[in-house]
Amino acid sequence: MNNIAEFLKRASEKTGFKREVYDDLKCPTHQSNISILPFFGDLGSSMVLSAFLLKRYKEEVKGSKYFILASWPGHRGLFPYVDEFWCLANNEKLDDFYKTSKGFENTGKLATIYQRNLNMYFEDVVGVEGFSEFYDNGFKKSFLERFKVIKRTFPSIPSISILGDNFGREIRQRSGLKVFIHPSKWVCAWDRGRMVRMPSKRHFWISLVDRLLEEGFVPILHSGYLTFDLSSEFTNKCVYVTENDLSKVMGAMRSVGCVLDVFSDTSRISLMARCPFLAVTERSRYAGMKDYALDDLCGNGLPKRYIFTFPTIIESGNEQTWKINLFDGIVRKLNDFIPVLDINTLPTTAESTVELPYDTVKRRKKVRMGTKFIKVPREERLDG
Repeated sequence: MNNIAEFLKRASEKTGFKREVYDDLKCPTHQSNISILPFFGDLGSSMVLSAFLLKRYKEEVKGSKYFILASWPGHRGLFPYVDEFWCLANNEKLDDFYKTSKGFENTGKLATIYQRNLNMYFEDVVGVEGFSEFYDNGFKKSFLERFKVIKRTFPSIPSISILGDNFGREIRQRSGLKVFIHPSKWVCAWDRGRMVRMPSKRHFWISLVDRLLEEGFVPILHSGYLTFDLSSEFTNKCVYVTENDLSKVMGAMRSVGCVLDVFSDTSRISLMARCPFLAVTERSRYAGMKDYALDDLCGNGLPKRYIFTFPTIIESGNEQTWKINLFDGIVRKLNDFIPVLDINTLPTTAESTVELPYDTVKRRKKVRMGTKFIKVPREERLDG
């Protein structure tokens, strides 16, 4: 092992990380040739960073530098183009750490500690706030001024076999319409022009799965550090994906064929998996965060549906109000949506980088999107 490889091994251990993906033979000859980015943003910003920003930044800003990304466990598959991927060595209370993520940034004390630790070992620690210069609830004009064109990068999606024979067998043998669900501990809301995170309710997800089972659906439940584990409530009534590795999670999404996103941002990961989805979200958030632009740039040819309502229904509601105001609509939409999906017409799961003209994004009339009270400076964003 060369001196730099030994240095990286020691630095990762001392700063609280684990070298998850690396090749010591590709290490640079000097520490000054290393750049490292600590990133603890939310799922939506992880998708934007992966698909649009980091590959370009690595290649066109950092050039020949050896680039390390230090981030969440399980996120390595989103960034196959970095030279090394480090994940957090301590996996305790990751859900509490994730709670403090706000877009690209994380306002928690742990994020500050990890940043400070890395500064002690590396000369070039990239500040994640710099990416807000290029993207903040939509692409900013400074993005095109710096990068000229928009390119979208998608990772390859593994086949169902990566999840083992039992998962594939259960998917094939169970009769009924199948839907992938991420019972998130946190839900996304929109407040004063910014996204905020609210605690979810375990009972809400139990009630939702119960209703889907009553209607003859086959729920495929994801269990990871950001979700409630519902296996004790449903045992063999559901199929389970117990994975933090987002590559495997995306493989499961694609094999199931439809994702139900209830205020959790999993539709953004579903876009990368090239998997159809039904998303429940706020209309003002959908407009304010320019999710329609990401849908157009990432989901061309991908079937998708939306239900617009308020996430406060989870906290303030009960089984009866959930049924009338949410579950009935979800069941109706899924029954209309899933039977007409054709996996043979979905986009390829191969890794790809393609150039996209921004005029492919449909311009939305603000009055239709219900955003006339949201003020966004036109001169800063590409979509006006």
